Amino acid sequence: YIQLLAGIGVPVYDKNLPSDIDTPKTYVLIQTQTKTEVNRTKCDKLWRSDTTIDIYKRAIRGAADSAILDDLEESITAQIAPDVNTDIQFDNFKTYNTFTAQPQDAPMQTPQETILHRVLRFQHIVGAA
Repeated sequence: YIQLLAGIGVPVYDKNLPSDIDTPKTYVLIQTQTKTEVNRTKCDKLWRSDTTIDIYKRAIRGAADSAILDDLEESITAQIAPDVNTDIQFDNFKTYNTFTAQPQDAPMQTPQETILHRVLRFQHIVGAA
């Protein structure tokens, strides 16, 4: 996913921000990736892969604008689930279906900042290529 989302205009990281960087104002974390076998045929196995992607936008307390979350959600979804007839390709896997769940907002406040946080969930049905 990190390579797939490289062109969205903000940094994308796996699970956590690197400890050796200053926290960006806007960034994306690929949080969880799970897989469950859902079907086995004589020739192939199919897996359900669930992925959670978190979008963060930090701003001065009370000055946050959620439009950036909408724009990033749109960009991410365009890369992961472009339309009903196009599935993304992973090395050595074929994607048969991609589903999205309703995004959830989970904003936070600190004494100095408003942190906008949106959670995206994607589910793929994949098999060997």
